[in-house]
Amino acid sequence: MCIRDSFTRDNKIPVVALNITRGFQKIISENGLEGLSKEERESLPEIDTTDFYHRRYLERIMKGHGDTDMSEAFERFYLVQCVWEDIMADSISRYLSSPEGKDKKLLVFIGGGHIIYHFGVPKRVFRRNHLPYRTIATYELRDLKPEDEHPLFAKDIPLQPADYVRVIKLPKKEKKVMLGVVITDVRDEKEEKEDKVVIESVLKDSPAGKAELQAGDIILSMDDESVSGVYDVIHHVSKKKAGDTCLIEISREGTKIFIEVTFFELKGHGNK
Repeated sequence: MCIRDSFTRDNKIPVVALNITRGFQKIISENGLEGLSKEERESLPEIDTTDFYHRRYLERIMKGHGDTDMSEAFERFYLVQCVWEDIMADSISRYLSSPEGKDKKLLVFIGGGHIIYHFGVPKRVFRRNHLPYRTIATYELRDLKPEDEHPLFAKDIPLQPADYVRVIKLPKKEKKVMLGVVITDVRDEKEEKEDKVVIESVLKDSPAGKAELQAGDIILSMDDESVSGVYDVIHHVSKKKAGDTCLIEISREGTKIFIEVTFFELKGHGNK
């Protein structure tokens, strides 16, 4: 259970589900509203597809994803987005109008794309109940070139991005290291024990290659911590940085061997 769920449970705070199912989104994306059953169409709230700047904002996003067929593909995408946001807005409005929600404040956690510039969910809720609201957007501080457009202030959308913007500075990312092996889980059918982690191949000039680990080696432990699955290896390596060492116990052709691996950054390779 996540911290949010335990907090609301322990403090007896009601939680309102807003999202629609992926299946529902898929039907509309592929077949439009006509793909829904009569009962499903009748259950939909009023859908607004007339916001000029909302449409412009989503066009910018879709172009950024490299779609070439902007006409038909965008119309499907835009319809799904509007249906999605109006259903969420309707759920919010109905709760605030209900005996359970009347005169209460509702804190909505939702993706930034659904509140940016106030269109999306906020305006759709306001259109229904005319209640005051405030939006808080989060912006990750980043370096921008002079020619770059600011992510929050689009030149062709003359609107304020939010009532409040929480600016956060991302921590400096440490360069991760990798062992340099392809590994797989293999079940020991004879002994019916846990899976064994077998090295399928070793990347030349990697930490594993320099330490002379070989294809076929079975990883038994790392720094005296037993290994019973691929995830154990991934998790252990994720805690290492350049210059760290790891004592790996392996089984090679039935013989147990201890090999010390020194980690270093591998240029030109992903962090796996």
